[in-house]
Amino acid sequence: MQAYAPVAHLFADLHDRPGRMMAAGAIRGVIPWKDARRVLYWRLRRRMAEFAVCGRLQRAAPQLSPAQSRDMLKGWFATAAGAGVGQ
Repeated sequence: MQAYAPVAHLFADLHDRPGRMMAAGAIRGVIPWKDARRVLYWRLRRRMAEFAVCGRLQRAAPQLSPAQSRDMLKGWFATAAGAGVGQ
């Protein structure tokens, strides 16, 4: 069993590299290590805000499913971005 552990570690290490994960389609891009904390912090803040808005939408219109509320939010964002809002 001692011979298998290093091989398993090497396999897992090679499998989980960013380049391999991008080639497999698991990620869209590689975040440089020096920027990772900032990027992930703001991504988490954005997602939490999305969940809050979707929750408010569902409370206001209970017939909406979570997917419908996310689609509605995405539509609003696309409309606002297309109109240059916030620039």
